[in-house]
Amino acid sequence: MSANHLLNDEKLTLLLHEGDGAAFTEIYNRYWNKLYYIAYKLLKETNAAEEIVQEVFLTLWKNKESLTIHAIDHYLAAMTRYAVYRFLSKEKQYRIKENNIALMNIAAVCEIDVDNKILLEIITELSNKLPEKMSAGISVQ
Repeated sequence: MSANHLLNDEKLTLLLHEGDGAAFTEIYNRYWNKLYYIAYKLLKETNAAEEIVQEVFLTLWKNKESLTIHAIDHYLAAMTRYAVYRFLSKEKQYRIKENNIALMNIAAVCEIDVDNKILLEIITELSNKLPEKMSAGISVQ
């Protein structure tokens, strides 16, 4: 077990900023459950909450040198909330696109039905104009 578990958040944040992997691991272990609770409380979905928390920690690690963090607990909580809001926004956009595609498919099917009815009417009308001998061999259903 690392001695990092004894360090306060300020020291861990400083070590994280310097690229200390053990400090990152300690922050991860210290805050993962709390961040998961925040994400799950907002989403009510286990997998999405887990993915969001993982994304938050990945972002934290990738941007560790450029971040200015005064209170890691508040910073991570805010990152998690914003990640949830982005997730919900993307989900909403996806549902809107999905609904639009479904409406376009329905319209296309209706248009095909109308085209088929018009074609059937034209065939029926033309077959009715044929002389009796020729139309006897044609059956329209």
